Amino acid sequence: MKTISMYELAGKVAIVTGCAREQGIGRATANRLAVEGCKVVLTDVGRRPDLNPDYVVGSLDELDEAAAEVSERGGTATAIAADVTDPASVQNLVDQAVEAFGGVDILVNVAGVGMGAPFLEMPLDVWNHVIAVNTTGPMLCAQAAAKQMVEQGRGGRIVTVASQAAKIGGTNRPRPVDALPPTEEELLVGRSGGGGVYAVSKAAAMMLTRMLAFELAPHQVTVNAVCPGFVDTQLLMGGVEMRAEEMGVSMEEWLPNFVKNTIPLGRMQTGDDVADLIAFLCSDQASYMTGQAINTTGGTELHSG
Repeated sequence: MKTISMYELAGKVAIVTGCAREQGIGRATANRLAVEGCKVVLTDVGRRPDLNPDYVVGSLDELDEAAAEVSERGGTATAIAADVTDPASVQNLVDQAVEAFGGVDILVNVAGVGMGAPFLEMPLDVWNHVIAVNTTGPMLCAQAAAKQMVEQGRGGRIVTVASQAAKIGGTNRPRPVDALPPTEEELLVGRSGGGGVYAVSKAAAMMLTRMLAFELAPHQVTVNAVCPGFVDTQLLMGGVEMRAEEMGVSMEEWLPNFVKNTIPLGRMQTGDDVADLIAFLCSDQASYMTGQAINTTGGTELHSG
């Protein structure tokens, strides 16, 4: 994490969702914005989804630890539990941010879920849950935060974390036209790698960004999205470990080959890499940028789409 301020955000109030996980983009973003002088409201849901009790999420204890980490580094922070799929919970989050720090200037939508299944076997409850968290969640948060920004009359910034998957249609890249036919295993899991609903939800969040950019421009509220690639988070590493097991090798053996063959810059992305771009989009230096979905993928995804 950078420890030197690059942008003039002193005194701004930022809400960052999805902050509990130690290696997550949300926590990295909260720390980055605190370095820039923001007063940061960190939030997370802190409970596992009913439809998949084994799905690992950040706990409320971890959320408190994340806020304490910001404070220990000299920042100003508070932790507030919130469910981004619940309008009342989201409104309470914004109300508490206003009560704690006097307003809301920045919203960063990081909270997301990565569960999925091959399309032909997709349970409706999984589809609905992913859409609710990854698409409806950013909408509800943006609506509540933007109302506060408009009321304040001093503009604002909304940034949503989408994904390169929104531009390629899944968690795997499309097969080149001259590639060998798919293996039986690939046909079984589907060419999207079971991440089709994730891609759909993130593509919808990307279009939401563009729609909000038009609607909120008269109020000087800019709205942008960032599209990360393969970020070294606990969530992704869990999937990497599962994939290595499927291939009958250790993660230490599989991961370097994956990075070499997939990421042109030759290294996994970090939460700090994403947070750097988010901090820029929250700054005055990005005041003329709105409605954009910007890749930050190490060259893995090059389309602007």
